[in-house]
Amino acid sequence: MALFITCEKEWLNTIWAKEKISYLIKEANKKKIDYYFFFSLEELKMYEDKYQNEKSCIVIVANLEKVDEKIINEYKKSNMPIIISAHSIKTLTYGEYSFAIDDMELSMQKIFEIINKRNCKHPAVVGLISQGYQDSMKIDYYKKYNKAKKQLIFDTKTMKLFESVKKLFNSNEVVDAIICSNDFQAVRLMKIFDLIDPNWNDKLLLFSFGNTKLGSFSKPTITSGTFGFKEVSIKTIQVYETLIKDPSLLSMRVVVKANFYERESSNKNKPKGILFKPSIAPSDEKIKEIINEAKKAEKLEEILINLDDVDLSIIYGLMLGKKRKEISLSAHCSESTVKYRVKGYKNTLKCDTTKQLADILKEYISMEKLVEKVKN
Repeated sequence: MALFITCEKEWLNTIWAKEKISYLIKEANKKKIDYYFFFSLEELKMYEDKYQNEKSCIVIVANLEKVDEKIINEYKKSNMPIIISAHSIKTLTYGEYSFAIDDMELSMQKIFEIINKRNCKHPAVVGLISQGYQDSMKIDYYKKYNKAKKQLIFDTKTMKLFESVKKLFNSNEVVDAIICSNDFQAVRLMKIFDLIDPNWNDKLLLFSFGNTKLGSFSKPTITSGTFGFKEVSIKTIQVYETLIKDPSLLSMRVVVKANFYERESSNKNKPKGILFKPSIAPSDEKIKEIINEAKKAEKLEEILINLDDVDLSIIYGLMLGKKRKEISLSAHCSESTVKYRVKGYKNTLKCDTTKQLADILKEYISMEKLVEKVKN
């Protein structure tokens, strides 16, 4: 039994791809299933002896864009069953392939349940890419479930959050709830809102997608729907096993229920909203600086995903400004372990000094939430 896994090569280094593929590999390892990576039909043919002699399957790990049916048809030439492991598919084409996806629409339903429960009258979407496949789906779902008088859509056609933020500040609209594309965009928006009103979270709610570790450590923590990476990976392996065991099956289609986590960014009841207008907007330079600086938050997620108890204690110690010996005592590990892990954090975040590292940690991680994790 073997899996032949592929995705768009240029997408492979993104945090989303790393997370999706890591879950898929974990599930394959649990079931003792061999797996191989390829990025073209020519590369796949290098494994021809393996998949001709074993019961094998191709898994296309889709990114957040449309699945290319030309690629699917090309890989069909291998005569292996094809499974698409995706976040969501807008048009479900019933071809000779299987898929495992999560239900993104359910997350939007949950968001509007909270919006209605909190008596919000002016919900908006901010930062979504109007021409992007997945974001356009979110906009469609927003229009479907938004019963307010106005559809407040501050999108971007250039794929730049700056364009969307400028639309928001030039709108002269009261907004009491904001839905954005993912947790990393949410963090950027929160930093911008901090500049105009430190109490912004008492006046509007913020929702997102991705359910990142960062979102559970941020200030405030972010209400977020899952992309279902873990659940979809489990189902992908189950689909594979079923297809291998029963050759009479042409294909299987599995839709996983999305999970939704309500946190501090949506706690306020009856938020009065914020009147967004040019006079309260930060300078263009400051907005761009915040957007660019928050790229570090995406790299920080790579650290947070794999946190263990030692990491938690080390990060806590760094944020408190403790020395390596003090940290090693509280983390119950050697000083060399602290040194090694701190070096890894620095490399990931491209920091030259421990102070720079500590400053980034304090910028994006709530000490209160970190203490809760350390104590637990």
